[in-house]
Amino acid sequence: KSMANYMLHHKAQRHQYIDLYRLKRRKLISSNDKKKLFELEDVLSVEEIALYRMACMKKMKDEGITLTPRSQKKGWTSWIFSSSKAEKDPVLNAIGINSNAQKPLKVEKWKLNLSIASGLLQFFVSTPSGEERELGKGQMES
Repeated sequence: KSMANYMLHHKAQRHQYIDLYRLKRRKLISSNDKKKLFELEDVLSVEEIALYRMACMKKMKDEGITLTPRSQKKGWTSWIFSSSKAEKDPVLNAIGINSNAQKPLKVEKWKLNLSIASGLLQFFVSTPSGEERELGKGQMES
């Protein structure tokens, strides 16, 4: 009987979350309902929340309810791309990032040189512009 109660409680939470999330996505949620939604999110696991949200979105799509795409919120790193070099450098240096470091390579092909006789192993990458850079080398011991 305890398992049946658990399942009924779980089912009720699922339906309540989907109903509240539906209101939130349609921008019809009241402050009281928003509070209930946050309380449920504190209790539910991340996996349950993701599953219930997908179920809600599918249900809304099946019912022909269209939503405007959610705008992208700027994260805490957005300042890196909008600040001047003079503003960024002190912060980046403080956290150990060199702003003058080489930019990431677009790799067209990888090359490995192995000389069994001398025991030398070298790794290279080639860029689309034809530039070849050594990534590393090592001496093998017998």
